Amino acid sequence: MPKSESTKSAQMREVIDRLTEDPKDPFETDIWPPSGGTYDIKSLQSMVARQLMDLAKTIATADIDEPADPFYVRRVYKMLYSKDNPVFQGKLETLVTAYDKLARQNRHKKQFGDIT
Repeated sequence: MPKSESTKSAQMREVIDRLTEDPKDPFETDIWPPSGGTYDIKSLQSMVARQLMDLAKTIATADIDEPADPFYVRRVYKMLYSKDNPVFQGKLETLVTAYDKLARQNRHKKQFGDIT
């Protein structure tokens, strides 16, 4: 194979590799939680963070004399740990899995840290 053809095929492979890679902003990567829908990482991250923040607000108490309502504490527990409500857990697991996939790529390793 002549050198120019070899160079052209190498350039074409490089272009194809770039097209198949994730977008430059890793937070724009599309992910699909088991509950359905397609989200980019930053949208799903925002949604999960809002849900966690709302849950925290329902059980947060600044005054020790006024404890949180046990109903809300149980609700938070069920949302995080019970298999009865897989929607939130699926979203959170999908998000962490997406982080892990990005962390395996050398260019995102520093940003997404070590996989534990």
